[in-house]
Amino acid sequence: MAGEDDAVKKSDELKRKGNGAMGRHEYRDAIEAYTEAIALNPHNHLLFSNRAQAYLSLAPLTEQHKPDENPAHFYRLSHFPQEASVKQK
Repeated sequence: MAGEDDAVKKSDELKRKGNGAMGRHEYRDAIEAYTEAIALNPHNHLLFSNRAQAYLSLAPLTEQHKPDENPAHFYRLSHFPQEASVKQK
């Protein structure tokens, strides 16, 4: 039990480190911290969502993906490219 508690505490420290890196827009450092935290505590779902947000923050927005558009549309097109030829209303 003590080993598990230590792993959880260390993962919490790494999560705080990742959160700080996100606040400084140091996304690669955040990804690294969250990844290390996940290795120690893979049951903490927040670590996965925080790391996903860090990865998304690395990718610049393009004209094809604007913040006001539905991201599900882009998921669908990436998995079902034949739908790209269908006109959107």
